[in-house]
Amino acid sequence: RTVGLRDCAVMIFRQILDSVRSQRRLYFLGFLSLLVTDVAGLYATHVQTETLGDLRLLGSPGQWSRIAAAGLSYMGLILVMAACRYWWRMFFLRASHKIARGLRRDLYGKLGRLPLSFFHRTPTGDIRSRATNDMEAIRMMFGPGIFAGIDTLFYLLVVPPILFLTNWKLSLIVFFTLPVLYAVVRFCQKRVDERWTAVQNQLSVVSSKVQENASGMRV
Repeated sequence: RTVGLRDCAVMIFRQILDSVRSQRRLYFLGFLSLLVTDVAGLYATHVQTETLGDLRLLGSPGQWSRIAAAGLSYMGLILVMAACRYWWRMFFLRASHKIARGLRRDLYGKLGRLPLSFFHRTPTGDIRSRATNDMEAIRMMFGPGIFAGIDTLFYLLVVPPILFLTNWKLSLIVFFTLPVLYAVVRFCQKRVDERWTAVQNQLSVVSSKVQENASGMRV
């Protein structure tokens, strides 16, 4: 049965959801660790700012004790961030490796059930590229891709209100540069996608040539 592009996209999306759902415990723990890391980082920045303001008022009663307390709080926050940063990396990367291992198992099982005609008309380099490079890209999406997206979303939702409450004029100047930054990112992304596709195609060709030369050797 011929599968349309839309049906194929729906099938892939469902498979992605099933893969994430299968590792929901690791993703939940990784999300909590990442959230604690981001909140501690924002509060550490606040403590640092308040401490720098206190340094201008040296000589006031109890000033040194407040600076010492702020320093201890800052060190404690740094330790919490270090521990949580380690754990969210462990949780997200472990989940991505488990998902990639399951997808590789499904891929190899599917390849074993395909008829010989499929292998006659499909270059060996394409199959090898799907089983190695593409699988690694999927693993990166389920690991670093997810936690980078969550981290970026958190800062986009939390940091702008803080900036406007601190200094709305300076915040407007900063936000006026975002369209330019977006245009630059889109331009670079398009060029990177084109070159990535070209590299993948060339790698497939090289793999096919190597396989053909190796299979034609006399033993």
